[in-house]
Amino acid sequence: MVFHKHRMMPGHMGGTYDPSNVVLLTVEEHAEAHKKLYEEHGYWQDKLAWHGLSGLKNHGEIHSAVSREANLGRKQSQETLQKKSNTMKKLISEGKLKRPSNKGMPRSEEWRKKVSIAMMGNSHNLGKKYNMIKVEKA
Repeated sequence: MVFHKHRMMPGHMGGTYDPSNVVLLTVEEHAEAHKKLYEEHGYWQDKLAWHGLSGLKNHGEIHSAVSREANLGRKQSQETLQKKSNTMKKLISEGKLKRPSNKGMPRSEEWRKKVSIAMMGNSHNLGKKYNMIKVEKA
């Protein structure tokens, strides 16, 4: 049986890994402990821990939610955004993260034009059908 170390007072509330603050729990018990903490205190960290441990969200969903919550209201530099983009591309290429599906998302006419222009002259896309309009390169 696999056990997790669970801090009774979580790190985001100032808890440490001091032995007096740590208990060993099964994965199910660990998920339930974070659910109770979330219901009692309302911290997003506990909600994500509960959802991740119980399988309600996958690794990619948890990662995205943590990034959103941790950066709420903060502007990021182009350098930071580029580093994050490169990291995501690397995780996707290594098969550690799935590319999100955009199927069924409505697309604006402006988006379609930009994609059409970007796709022109790309021989690796020959034979593929795209639901886009034809425009002349500027």
